[in-house]
Amino acid sequence: MDWITPTVFFPLAWGFVLLIASQSKWGENNASRLALVGTLITLVFSIGLLAEYGLQPLNWKFGSFSEYVSYEG
Repeated sequence: MDWITPTVFFPLAWGFVLLIASQSKWGENNASRLALVGTLITLVFSIGLLAEYGLQPLNWKFGSFSEYVSYEG
């Protein structure tokens, strides 16, 4: 389930950062529309990576959260 981190949280973070920067509601002006479109494009791209390459390259590229948590020096 390591793919959840890059596939889900990155697009959400991208969208919310842009939304906060625009300081408006979704779809209210061009900046918030850009945030929504950017979020959707990033999510589709992430899902496309999963479909194309499977889980292993994403695990290799982004690492596993459990590896960082369980690392004891």
